Amino acid sequence: MSQYGSNVATFKVGANFVTAFITGSIDVEKVAEIQEETPLGATVTKQLFTGLTTLSEFSIDGPYDDTATTGPDAIFGGGLGTTAVVIILYGAAKSTTVTLGIKAYKRTIEAGKVTRYVATFAQMGTSIVEA
Repeated sequence: MSQYGSNVATFKVGANFVTAFITGSIDVEKVAEIQEETPLGATVTKQLFTGLTTLSEFSIDGPYDDTATTGPDAIFGGGLGTTAVVIILYGAAKSTTVTLGIKAYKRTIEAGKVTRYVATFAQMGTSIVEA
């Protein structure tokens, strides 16, 4: 079993590699959807798997950069409300490919610190491909 560090991770949004602009963690969570199906008269809740999976919303963050066309401000701020194919490569052999929507984009200015951004993504596509 291979183990990988952050030095081999890659995050690509559309045609743009944005790995260099991410300094926080990337928490990608795949979830099996369930629904409650408790019959009348039952004293314990019953839940069933629906057979659907989804990717939970997640955010990435790092230092703000307003480089035209390639910086996070152009890609995420300029792409707010749009979708893109996102490829997350964890190491040499494992990846997740999914269509995500750029749901939110935030800039944070704090005294004595570098301005930062946070981009939040939500699954928009109908498939999650893991290879």
